Amino acid sequence: MKIVITGTGYMELVTGACLSEVGNSVTIVDNDEIKLQKMKQKVSPTYESGLVELLKRNHDEGRLNFTVDYKNAYRDAELVFIGVGISEREDDSNNLDYVFNTCKQILENISKDCLVIVKSTVPLDSNNRMEEFFKENVKNNVYVEIESNSEFLAQEQQLLILYMLKEQ
Repeated sequence: MKIVITGTGYMELVTGACLSEVGNSVTIVDNDEIKLQKMKQKVSPTYESGLVELLKRNHDEGRLNFTVDYKNAYRDAELVFIGVGISEREDDSNNLDYVFNTCKQILENISKDCLVIVKSTVPLDSNNRMEEFFKENVKNNVYVEIESNSEFLAQEQQLLILYMLKEQ
């Protein structure tokens, strides 16, 4: 399965390393070239026991890649995890600009039906808003489905994803 993960936080790196370890082709996209170069050199920006070894092995074997080139990354993606950060505006409302910018990039570049899983911690109505955004802006005659996989209960979610992929 071709999986793209947007963001290079703790959850995104662990998810990417685990999904590539079970044989998936995983591309991690971020706009921080320096951070990505360090990861290509097997330097993790976060600590998790065994993470560096997973990153190294799967990158060396070609199952795990890091890039700023989101256009090529999204092109053939079957599954995309959105893990970009959100911030607060001056009025204390949530700023979802990074999330919706990622949605726009996905829509402009995917070439086939795709499942988008939102890992970013977003307000309750966000998935509905993203679903509407995808419906209103769809290109290339593709179908995009939106699901949530928030960063809470991380270990259980990681195990569930791995189990589901092994069952396919």
